[in-house]
This record gives sequence, C-alpha cells and structure tokens, in this order.
Amino acid sequence: MTAAKNIQHNNLDFSLSVTQDAKELSQLLHAFEEMRKELKQSLAKQWQLEEDRKDMTAAIAHDLRTPLTIIHGHTEILVEGSKKDPERLSRYLHTIYTNTQRSIQLLNQLQEVSVIENPGFAVKSEPININTFVHEKANEFQLLCQKKRLHLCRRLVKQKGQTNFTEILSAFLKC
Repeated sequence: MTAAKNIQHNNLDFSLSVTQDAKELSQLLHAFEEMRKELKQSLAKQWQLEEDRKDMTAAIAHDLRTPLTIIHGHTEILVEGSKKDPERLSRYLHTIYTNTQRSIQLLNQLQEVSVIENPGFAVKSEPININTFVHEKANEFQLLCQKKRLHLCRRLVKQKGQTNFTEILSAFLKC
C-alpha cells in the first residue's frame, strides 16, 4: 500500500522489494517495480523537456530586446530631426530594417518553441561569419553612440591570456 501511495503522489524515488514467498505476488511486485521505473524515466524526460522549453523561451525573449531597443533608439533619433541628413537617414533606416528582420526571426523562433516537445527535437547550429556580425553590430552601436556623443573604438586589441570570445567582445566594447 505504501508503494501505491508513493506513486500516487509522484514519489518515484523508492524501490519495491520482491519476495519469493508467493510466486504470483512476487510477479505482481516485479511488474509494479518495472512500471515505476518506466514512469519515473518518462516523467523525468517530460520535466526536462519542459525546463528546456522554458529556458529557450526566456533566451529568445531576452534576445528580442536587443534589436527592439536598437530600433527604438534609431526611430527616436529620426523623430528628433536626423531625417534632414540623407546619409544618416539611410544608415538609420538600414539599421532599423536589419533589426526588424532580426526581431521577426526571433519571433518565428519563439513560435517554433512548441516543437521542443516533439521527441525528435534537435537544436540546429548555424555557422556565422563573425567578422560580418561584429562589423554590423559595431555600425549599429556607432549610430547609437553618436546620439549620446560617445566614441566607439572599433579597434580590437588581443590582450595576453584572452581566449574567451566574450572577453574579446568586452574589450572591444570598452575601448
């Protein structure tokens, strides 16, 4: 009876002891033990998938903030009068367009998160050209820095002992 109550309360961290007294009772206990193990494994997988889905949703929502913030900043600058300079207008519109496309891509990814519940789900990695990525981001940050009259150093100096890409980008942004 204790085993049945444990299973009823989702407590699967126990094992059933099999006795040799009555063959039928022993077979029944063995069957229950196998069901318990399978149920525990199935629930653990389901709980992990749910956690992965929550983490992915949170990551996409976080990633969506960056392009929206850039779009907002550039739109704000255009509203304040940068539209009188055709070159600046073109750069700002290009940045807004690029970040709108990125936002749409992130929203599509968010919509596809439900696929994670599919047992055949696999994360797809995509190669990127890091030079192009950093150059595009530097251009976006440069435009934002101009509004605040800040200087953005585009020179990347490798410091001794730096191997982590995050550290390199941090050094780039601190210039």
